[in-house]
Amino acid sequence: MRASTVFATFAAAGVLLLAGCATAAPASPGESSAPTSAEPSPTPTATATWSSAQPGEPTLALYSDGTLGGFDGCNAFGGTYTREGDAIQLELGFGTLKACMGVDTWLRNAGSAEIVDGTLRVYDLEGDPLGILDESK
Repeated sequence: MRASTVFATFAAAGVLLLAGCATAAPASPGESSAPTSAEPSPTPTATATWSSAQPGEPTLALYSDGTLGGFDGCNAFGGTYTREGDAIQLELGFGTLKACMGVDTWLRNAGSAEIVDGTLRVYDLEGDPLGILDESK
């Protein structure tokens, strides 16, 4: 009898766990508890990309949804940006933090940039020059 009691206990626990995975019924007629769209969000496209032949080949890309992605020659990072004409404010967010010998990771310190004659002049948060990237074709 003891074995059947243990089995029944585990069977009941399994049923309860599976019941937690079930979807709920609509709250009232006409309402749905499921998402209204099965369509994935559109992937943002790069509106501009700049890079350099410096060691590590730093790169910065601005996307149509206001996000940015970059590589400072050692670490990848992301964030957001706002643009007014040729002036760009950068808000760097997440990023990897590897150590790389012999690579200047100056792009990771970017706070703003401006487009000048097909180049991107990058500045730190205080407005001091950090470096220049060339427009990628």
